[in-house]
Amino acid sequence: MPHIFSICTENKKTGIAEAIAEIAAEAGIAFEVKEWRCLSNCHRCYKAPFVLIDDQWLISADSLADVSSKIMEWIKTEALLHGEKGDA
Repeated sequence: MPHIFSICTENKKTGIAEAIAEIAAEAGIAFEVKEWRCLSNCHRCYKAPFVLIDDQWLISADSLADVSSKIMEWIKTEALLHGEKGDA
């Protein structure tokens, strides 16, 4: 089952969707990026890139590079816990 990476329309402007696609493809995991009008994180989406993964984990950072690193850490942790590839 693919992981669902949810982003809001405003946050898409940060380049987060492209970063997710690149990271997940590199890690070899099944994923889907869903864009929503709003994820009820308005205080966050205007300030920094963020992603909601599988409706459970919110990952945010001050820069796209930092949030990308955190997403990769999350993928590696999930891979260890659930036996997915995630070995980028």
